[in-house]
Amino acid sequence: MILVVCALFVVATVPMTGGNLRHMADMQLTHLWTVWAAIGVQTMLVSAPWNTPHDIAQALHLLSYIIAGTFAWTNRRAYGVPLIAVGGALNATAIFANNGVMPASRSALATAGIPNDDTFTNSGFVTDAHVAWLGDIFAIPASWPLSNVFSIGDIIIVIGIAYMSHRQCRSTPVRTSNEPLPPANSRSRAHQAESTPPDERPPHDSRMILPEQV
Repeated sequence: MILVVCALFVVATVPMTGGNLRHMADMQLTHLWTVWAAIGVQTMLVSAPWNTPHDIAQALHLLSYIIAGTFAWTNRRAYGVPLIAVGGALNATAIFANNGVMPASRSALATAGIPNDDTFTNSGFVTDAHVAWLGDIFAIPASWPLSNVFSIGDIIIVIGIAYMSHRQCRSTPVRTSNEPLPPANSRSRAHQAESTPPDERPPHDSRMILPEQV
């Protein structure tokens, strides 16, 4: 959930930096359904009113990353997707190395106020966790809204989404040299022409100029 909220936040900053969110509709992304499928699987695992058997939950958690990887591969040339894929790969590495569970540090769980019980969770304390540094080692305190734990991979994913949205929407922070702003003098001339009343503009000579006869 915290990842979705952060993604929405960085997209919302696009208009603040001169971008136009309507350009997001121009992105040629394929297999977008795989993203929603992966999010749906993970949401079901942690929010469903029933208890999914632990082995099945682990398998579904791993499957959700494989599904998301399909989207990353088919859209690897799109802005920001390579960064998103790197973040997702780091998370998947930690999950695959720990039998389908994202390892979280005790201190991060305590800071976020998340209990460590026997029910399946997509993130929890794992004894002798492998590649624990790729796990959820950061936390939003329990006293803050949306308290949760997050990983290095999550941070990279949010950065990738920020680059995708700002680059696609032509925001000022990521405007490149091959997409320059119009020269200042041309902008000022255009503005001056628009602001000058029609009756004060110089007359336009509509006479046809013929080539000089020899």
